[in-house]
Amino acid sequence: MQASVKWGLLTALMVVGFSLIAFLAGLHNQYWTIGQYSSIPTIMLVAFGVYKGLKETRDEEHAGILTLKTGMKAGLVMAAIGAAMMGIFMWIYLKHINPDFMRIKAGDATWDTDMDSTSLFLMMNVLSPFIGYMVIAFIFSLILKRNKDAMTISA
Repeated sequence: MQASVKWGLLTALMVVGFSLIAFLAGLHNQYWTIGQYSSIPTIMLVAFGVYKGLKETRDEEHAGILTLKTGMKAGLVMAAIGAAMMGIFMWIYLKHINPDFMRIKAGDATWDTDMDSTSLFLMMNVLSPFIGYMVIAFIFSLILKRNKDAMTISA
């Protein structure tokens, strides 16, 4: 299994697990207390997973060489997996686990809970993670970048 696929799945599972725990604990409903900080562990989990995925891609799949292009390709795979899994999780959560979440989050008893109203929220839970993964992948690709020239030792 490619490192990007492996770490994309592992990272997405960690993020979904943390999100589920945070939702069930009610952290996302308490925005002005702890809820405003509940995304920090998520960002740290994504950064950890992307770093490990890119490092493994460089060291085990490309003989210690990582170009920006290779790093971004691996990041794209991890971003696609992470965004898809987050979108699926949010759809299940909003449709079956806590259908009143959007009304509570909006603070409006008249919030329409059909699928059209939650589409924007779902889109943000697919598009935002995708963009976040790509930004983190870009940063770590620059940090972990190693060309062939850097691998040769001149005497």
